[in-house]
Amino acid sequence: MNNFVRNSLDVIDLFMHQTKRAFRIFRHGKSLESDFYLFGMKSVKELITSVEDVVFVDVGGYKGTVSEWVLSNVGSIKSVVIFEPFYENYNKLKDKFRTKENVEVVNKAVSSFVGSSNLNVFDHKGLNSLCAVGGNAYSFDTRENSVVTPVDVISLDSYFDDSDSQFFVKVDVQGAELDVLKGMVKLFESDRILGIIIEISVVDFYESQSLSVDLIAYISQYNFVIKSINYGYFDRSMSRPLEYDFVFAKI
Repeated sequence: MNNFVRNSLDVIDLFMHQTKRAFRIFRHGKSLESDFYLFGMKSVKELITSVEDVVFVDVGGYKGTVSEWVLSNVGSIKSVVIFEPFYENYNKLKDKFRTKENVEVVNKAVSSFVGSSNLNVFDHKGLNSLCAVGGNAYSFDTRENSVVTPVDVISLDSYFDDSDSQFFVKVDVQGAELDVLKGMVKLFESDRILGIIIEISVVDFYESQSLSVDLIAYISQYNFVIKSINYGYFDRSMSRPLEYDFVFAKI
């Protein structure tokens, strides 16, 4: 059984399990997003603590919530590198982690190439993306207020070219996930990626956005299996999840 088929079966099994958990949580009035977030991060902690001196790479840092959790809960972490292209968010991250000597904040977008591109910026800065908004972006109530700003772009292969560390990579880049993955082929092939936590959408909010099947197939070819699937964003008005956080582990 190849890894893509195995992961596809795991998706069905884990989805059914997580859906049952969601209904139990929703019925008891608990916060759905926070419960699944913590469940997913426990899986991340298990993977990182299995190896010494891991570098946690946060692609799409935004407010730094994930990196902050890793620093507080994973004692064996070597360092954290946060990539955030939007300058306002970048400055807030620099200030937030100013006392952390093992945290580096980089004001660049991450993709499959090195150069420059345009960042689509919205009133809700967590929606910023290198991708333009697509026709299914019904939840983007600030769509008409978007502006475009030029940003520097780097690939993870080029940025970590001289490093021999082991990496755990978090990817949350609003539709441009596949480009990030394609820019870390050397890291994949040299077996330096310990695990990945990646936000995967089931609705194409952005133009040319890769959805779950494409992303799972791409990661599977490098011998990764799904460790957990967790709701990233649950639309209560529609009573359905729009995005999931997938945790992948190297076999």
